[in-house]
Amino acid sequence: MSWNGNNHISVCREPGADDEVKATGLARISQLTEIVSQFILRRTFKTNMKYLPPKLEYTIFLNLTDYQVDLYTALLEEKDIVLQSEGGGRGTSYDTV
Repeated sequence: MSWNGNNHISVCREPGADDEVKATGLARISQLTEIVSQFILRRTFKTNMKYLPPKLEYTIFLNLTDYQVDLYTALLEEKDIVLQSEGGGRGTSYDTV
C-alpha cells in the first residue's frame, strides 16, 4: 500500500477547504489511523495493574523544624501586613502557628 496522504490531511483542516477535499482528507486520516494503530501499544489501567504492586498510602504527621516555623511565621507576618494595608486586619486563619 503506498501512502501519499500528508498533503490531503493538512489541506482538509483548512477553514476554506471544500467538501470534496475534506472527505478525501478524512479518508486519509482513517487510513493513517488504521496503519499506525498496528504499531501503537495501549496499556489500559487494568492491564497495568497486573504488573504493579498494590498502591499504599500513608498519612504521617510531623512537627515543623525550627527553620520551617521561622519561615512560616515570616510568611504570616507578611500576609498580615498586606491584610492590614487593605483594611482587613488580622484574619482568624493567621492567628496561630
